[in-house]
Amino acid sequence: MIWVAVMLGSDTDGPAFVNSGAIEVLDKVFTRAGWRLSVLSAHRHKEELEETVRTRCEESTRAFIGAAGLLPALPGDILANLYALGRYSTPVFGVALGSDTYAADKGTVALNDMPKGCPVLTCGSGPRGFVQAAVAASQIVIDSSVPGLDALHRLTEWHEAFAAEKPPQPDVNIDEFVAKHREKKGGTA
Repeated sequence: MIWVAVMLGSDTDGPAFVNSGAIEVLDKVFTRAGWRLSVLSAHRHKEELEETVRTRCEESTRAFIGAAGLLPALPGDILANLYALGRYSTPVFGVALGSDTYAADKGTVALNDMPKGCPVLTCGSGPRGFVQAAVAASQIVIDSSVPGLDALHRLTEWHEAFAAEKPPQPDVNIDEFVAKHREKKGGTA
């Protein structure tokens, strides 16, 4: 059974996914056999995308992660294909990618602007977004359909290991930053 399907809009999205840590989450929770990766452009491979979503549904996939660049149509197209198949309860997690923060932010806004009643669950942008999507998809799949507690135990192990890591330190002294901006605005922060 394929629990989670990950779909990238192009090969250039690969490094962000590979280096994000999402593979480690998915491998830890579902093993490599429990999830699949596809690279399909929503713009150039519509029929192939439709067929891939159909195949994943036949494999009882429980969650999809879609990632694409500046105008991330892929997550919305995944959702449209799921709806066409009558799969209204299968969540789609969207990750916006971009060459810089502005492009990724613009993509995130596009994902948040889906039509009413057609949610793509936006998990952020870039590598962090991939990890967020992998963890969120794991939580939903485990809660809804994974037999036994093995997957839940593996996700808990991953969370504990992640929590044990030293968090990155901010680049700025927060107190100095607040004081500086308070002075500029002439008020309180």
